Amino acid sequence: MLHYQTNEVINAKALISHVTIIGKLIPQTPNDFMKLVRLAYDFRKAVLYATRMITKGMETNGILKELRGMLNKAYGDSAYKIAKTIVKGCRFNGGNPQHIKVKKLFIVSEGEAVRFGNRNARL
Repeated sequence: MLHYQTNEVINAKALISHVTIIGKLIPQTPNDFMKLVRLAYDFRKAVLYATRMITKGMETNGILKELRGMLNKAYGDSAYKIAKTIVKGCRFNGGNPQHIKVKKLFIVSEGEAVRFGNRNARL
């Protein structure tokens, strides 16, 4: 019989070590909404900036240093990883990475193993 089929109490950390949350953030006030939009705008701008630097062949440390100046460390690292993936996909499909455009606003915040996951979401 599996653990989730029994009525006994078990250690949930041993059963589930990682979880992905997909949801919609609903700001409480118009000011919160504006802060969120500004963050999404800055994140999109950082991703585009990173794609240009990756295409030019800059070193990873130099790119991360620039992005961390634009955003905090967590968002800067996530912007770099997203940009690297976009450039890799563009090259794989035979496109020109210099012509990459991101139209919609978005935010990605990846967790770090040292911080035990994402610091923006805690359960």
